[in-house]
Amino acid sequence: MKRNTGKIVLALLALFASNCIAAASEAVDLLPDILVEQEYLFDNEIVSYIDSGRVHIRLSNGTANIGDGKLFLRGLDTVNADSTRTVMQRIFRSDSTWFEREAGRFLLHPTHGHIHFENWAIYRIRKYLPGEGVGDIVTEGRKTSFCLTDLFLYDSTIPNANPLGEFFNCESEIQGISVGWIDIYSKQLIDQWIDITDVPGGLYWLESEVDPDHLLLEKDTANNIARIPINLCINDVTVLPDRMRIESIVFAPVSSIALQVYATNTSVLTNGMTIAFTLNGPAIFQIDSASTAGLRTSAFRTDLVAIDPFTSSAAFVILPPQDSSFFFLAPGSGPVLTIYFTVLDSANTTPVSVEFATTGGYGSEISVPCGAYTPPILINGSLAIYCCSLPGDADSGGDVDVGDATFIVSYIFAGGQIPSCLGQADADGGGDINVADVAYLVKYIFSDGDDPVCPLTVQ
Repeated sequence: MKRNTGKIVLALLALFASNCIAAASEAVDLLPDILVEQEYLFDNEIVSYIDSGRVHIRLSNGTANIGDGKLFLRGLDTVNADSTRTVMQRIFRSDSTWFEREAGRFLLHPTHGHIHFENWAIYRIRKYLPGEGVGDIVTEGRKTSFCLTDLFLYDSTIPNANPLGEFFNCESEIQGISVGWIDIYSKQLIDQWIDITDVPGGLYWLESEVDPDHLLLEKDTANNIARIPINLCINDVTVLPDRMRIESIVFAPVSSIALQVYATNTSVLTNGMTIAFTLNGPAIFQIDSASTAGLRTSAFRTDLVAIDPFTSSAAFVILPPQDSSFFFLAPGSGPVLTIYFTVLDSANTTPVSVEFATTGGYGSEISVPCGAYTPPILINGSLAIYCCSLPGDADSGGDVDVGDATFIVSYIFAGGQIPSCLGQADADGGGDINVADVAYLVKYIFSDGDDPVCPLTVQ
C-alpha cells in the first residue's frame, strides 16, 4: 500500500511539473504596436518664415500604442562619446517577467531642453499617381526626435489599456507610451516641417513614418506609415494646353435637347470646373438642368451658379461630392457635362450657336490644385433645331392630306401663309420647299408613294 501511495505522489509531482513547464512555455511577449494616426496629418500649413527665402510645410503628428504591451524605453547611465545615452527597450511578458534589448539613443534636445528619443519619425512628400497610387519620394524632412509620453488617452477599450497612463515626464531617463494612449507633436514645434521650396505646385502625398530605422520590437509594423493627399500650392498656376468643346448637333427636335460639353484636362482637378455658355439664335430657350450622369465626371455633382433667361445664358460648376473631404478628376478627355434645355418657340428649322461666354461673372475655367484658369482652347458648338414632328403636315393640321399639298402650292405661287414648320412642308427632305414637295405628297396620298421625311436643314 505504501509502495502504491509513493507511486501516486510521484505521478502527481510529475504532472504538476509538466503543467508548470507548459505554462512557462506558453508565456508570450506583450509587444507594443505603434501606429501613425492619419487624422493629425490634416493639421498642416505652408509657411515662409522658418528660413529666409525658403518655403516649408508644418504638420502635426500623432503616434498611438494599440498593442498588447506598453512601449517602455530606459536610458543607460553611461554617456556616449556623442553625448547620447543608449536606450534599452523593455519587453514585458504574460508571465510577469521581462527582458531588455538595445533600441536606439536618447539625446538632450538643444531647443526643447529635455530628453528625446532619436529618429522617432520622418516626414515625406511623395508623388501622387493615378488611381491613388503612391509614387517616389519628392522631398523629406530630417528624422525627428520625440519626448515620448502619454499625452492623451487614445482608446480605453483596447485590451491591456491603462486608463491612468504611466509616462508623463520628459526629464526622465524612462519614457514610453502606454497601451491605449497617444503622443502628439503639434505643427508649432521645432522640426515639425518639410522644406518644399523646390517642389512644383500640385497634388502629392504627405507621409509620416514612425520608427523609420526599425529600432523597436513591435507587434505589427504595417501601420507605421500614414499618408494623406495634399495640394501644395506654392507656385503660380501654369496654364496647360487644356480645352473645352461644346458638342455640335446636326439637328435636334424642337422639344427637349441634350447638349454635351467635352473637356481635356492634363492635370489633376481637385475643385472641378466651371462651364459658362450662351445660346444664340432666333429661338426662345429654357435652360432646364445639367448632369454628369454616365460621364467621366459621374462622381461629381453640378450646381447652377448663374442664369440669364433673357440672353439664354447660364453657368454650371462641376464640384466634388459634398460628403468627400478630398476628391479629384484624373487627367483625361471626354464629356464632362450634359446640358438639358427646351425650345419654347422656334417656328422653323433654326441654326443655333452655343458659345462659351461669361455669365453672371462666371467664366469657363478649370480648377487645378493651386488655382484656376481658362483653358487656352475653347471650341464653340452649334445645332440645327427642327420642328418636324409630323413630316408632310405642311399646314400643321395634325394629319397629312391633300390640304397640305394645296397649302404648299399657295405658299409657293400665291404668296400664301408661311408654313409654321418649314421642315414639315419639305416633304421630300430635299432641303427646300418647291413643287417637288407637292408632287411627293400627291404621290404619297393617292399612289401609295414613299412616306414624307424630315429634312436636316431647310433653306
